[in-house]
Amino acid sequence: MPEEYFYNNQQVKITKFECLHIIGAAEDESVQTNNKKGAD
Repeated sequence: MPEEYFYNNQQVKITKFECLHIIGAAEDESVQTNNKKGAD
């Protein structure tokens, strides 16, 4: 049974695994952006 999480200020029903995956993907994207800025 999916748990309720707030994502982008919207109440959505997703699994905890999906929530962590979304958060992890966002963090990975941020890290990649920071690395690109550092390389320039």
